[in-house]
Amino acid sequence: MFIRRFGGFWLVLGLGLVSILTPGRSEAEVLAQSTFDTDSDGWVVKDLAYTSPGAPPVPLGTFNPTYHGTGGNPGGYLSLSDPTGNTWFWNAPSKFLGNKQAAYGGTLSFDLAVTGAGTPFDEEDVILVGGGLTLVFTLPARPGTTFTSYHLPLTEAGWKRNTRAGVAATPSEMTTVLGALTNIYIRGEYLLSLDDVGSIDNIVLDAPGAVCDIQLGQSSFQNGEQISIQVFRLGNQKLTPLAIEFKLWLEVPGPVAVGLGQSGADGSFVLPAGFNQNFGPFNLFAVAPTMPRGSYAFNCRMLNPVTGALMAEDINSFEIH
Repeated sequence: MFIRRFGGFWLVLGLGLVSILTPGRSEAEVLAQSTFDTDSDGWVVKDLAYTSPGAPPVPLGTFNPTYHGTGGNPGGYLSLSDPTGNTWFWNAPSKFLGNKQAAYGGTLSFDLAVTGAGTPFDEEDVILVGGGLTLVFTLPARPGTTFTSYHLPLTEAGWKRNTRAGVAATPSEMTTVLGALTNIYIRGEYLLSLDDVGSIDNIVLDAPGAVCDIQLGQSSFQNGEQISIQVFRLGNQKLTPLAIEFKLWLEVPGPVAVGLGQSGADGSFVLPAGFNQNFGPFNLFAVAPTMPRGSYAFNCRMLNPVTGALMAEDINSFEIH
């Protein structure tokens, strides 16, 4: 019964996609990066107020870091010896700034190292400024004396407004900041002393790539009501075509899920660069008296067709009473 009901939906979805999907290769999309293989790549150091940098921060001074051609993670890296009694931050060059909304859902990655004999102190670790907003992030742990790698999610998760004790950021605030970035600050000083040295390497701003977003109209349904899908969005936030294996299925009461469609295991299902389309709203089916009562879920998944790695997934549970 379920397969008969959904066969038409999968056909419509396929016909909608066929005109815009073309064969291609999938490549990871890096929006901006600095690996310091040849020079400082435009990065400078800004002195900000200790222990509250402000929202937005007001720099108290600017310093040029020392470039090292070897000793990084690997290759070259930057370092700075503590210049003042304030707190100093790495400050991003223009290629990391501007409209970087494509990074929403992606990551900001970097490697940090700190040496010195001082007492550790807390302050905002990463600061994004843009669109009239300031968002801050607290790292899960302080950097060690050798390079520690960090991968910050560029969604609202874990980000706070203005200070590390501020209210949680919202999705709209994060997209606003990323859409008009004017500054990225990464803390380089973690010790209360003037003998400390901070180092940085491998700063990368990544786009998230695949998007599979399903949103139901409500979470519970009764006889005669339509299972309404308000949003059924497929997307590719990279700047290059993205090959995916796409799966769509319905979980029903009992041990067996109902597969509604699968395509692209051979690499032929490719989302064009920047593709973003909502196929909703539509009605999935009407609840009939003969249908089992209990927990259901309407789900989508995107996999790398070569490696099988998960690229995106959305699980949407609902109840039929």
